[in-house]
Amino acid sequence: MAVIINAKGTSNPHFRIGKQGTTLFQGSSDPTNSYSASVGDIWFDTSANTLKFRNSGNNGWEQGSIDITGNATISGNLTVNGTTTVIDTTNLSIQDPLLLLSRSTTGTPSQDSGIIVERGDSANVGVIWDESAEVFAFVNTSDTATTAGNVTISSYASIRANEFHGDGSNLTGTGQDVSELTDTTIGEDLTSGDVLKYDGSAWVNDNEGATTNVTLSEMTGDGSDTTLTLESVPATDDNLLVFVDSVLQDAGAWSRSGTTLTFSEAPANGAVVKAWDLLASTATNAAKLDGLTGDGSTTAFGLLNGGSTYTPGSENALIVSVNSVIQEPGSGKDFTVSGSTITFTSAPGNSHAIWIVDVGTGIAINTPADDSVTAAKLNSNLYTASTGAFQLPSGTTGQRPGSPNTGMIRYNTTQSRFEGYDGSAWVYIDIPSNLGET
Repeated sequence: MAVIINAKGTSNPHFRIGKQGTTLFQGSSDPTNSYSASVGDIWFDTSANTLKFRNSGNNGWEQGSIDITGNATISGNLTVNGTTTVIDTTNLSIQDPLLLLSRSTTGTPSQDSGIIVERGDSANVGVIWDESAEVFAFVNTSDTATTAGNVTISSYASIRANEFHGDGSNLTGTGQDVSELTDTTIGEDLTSGDVLKYDGSAWVNDNEGATTNVTLSEMTGDGSDTTLTLESVPATDDNLLVFVDSVLQDAGAWSRSGTTLTFSEAPANGAVVKAWDLLASTATNAAKLDGLTGDGSTTAFGLLNGGSTYTPGSENALIVSVNSVIQEPGSGKDFTVSGSTITFTSAPGNSHAIWIVDVGTGIAINTPADDSVTAAKLNSNLYTASTGAFQLPSGTTGQRPGSPNTGMIRYNTTQSRFEGYDGSAWVYIDIPSNLGET
């Protein structure tokens, strides 16, 4: 092989390796502007500091490639120009603690940036900055990191972490139970005692409804006032127990709007009206069951709630009224419950309304021992010691019970007479001044 080198001071900016070999050019401009070049010739481009080779068509120059089999150490900076950089190494170790993506971005940003993971036959995943939404996103995507714009988000990927730190103002998701709350905003102003309750459309603070106290509202009838103001707004009318002179009132005898309880007829003058509101945690899962009606012979009835079979947790959790008289649960008493069936010791009378409320966790109804109830424990309307008097229920003729029981007695304010029900009609039981009146 011969090397032909131009002598110093000549005007030819090239030399040839081999007699018919490769010509090496050097200079800042394309040598073919002044000289002939052949396929495979080399040009040292001093303007770009690059090494170029004459292409196979002998009509242009291509930048050369470097193939290093062994190790290579570059002491200076490395700048790689092109469209794709491929690193086929088993492990990649980077000393720089901060990576800069989208380095050349200027002005208003418009492109997503991040990392895409290739998953073969499964959908790729990525951690990206979603520029259009201005949020970081963990995504499932079909992109392969060749997108120069918006990454296609097929769906959002799951995240598993130990703790979440943030203001929670946009915390949303889906869940199957209370441990996976949905549609809830957890603010920084929560206080001790706050309770979350689902109201049918959203989670709300129900600290009042979750109190363990039972609210009692009372009034004394005057024969004209039909309203009672409750202490608080009940969560539901099914949690209200309303009594007039110790007789339970069916929901048909009253209605409620907010804290106002309105009776269909004004309680009689002197009548004691009491309304108990069984609040949420006291009446867990409280439910008013479908009404039943006696026929005078049937003792066993199926319990229903909204037309569906209902099984209470305990018979002691049931408040049962027959013809406005509270019934006592238990064997040998007024009724027992087995599964979804309630069985009365005596058949409720014909057309007698049966009203049942399940207060949920169960309230034990205890029977006091014989002779253990003192006068101090009785309402003064029921008992007056010494020279006092026993007060009977009073009301107009129109306020007589709709389905009276034999033996009932009352004072008729229309006739100013004492009367009793003998099983078929109301009769006067006092002795009138003429002694012959009935």
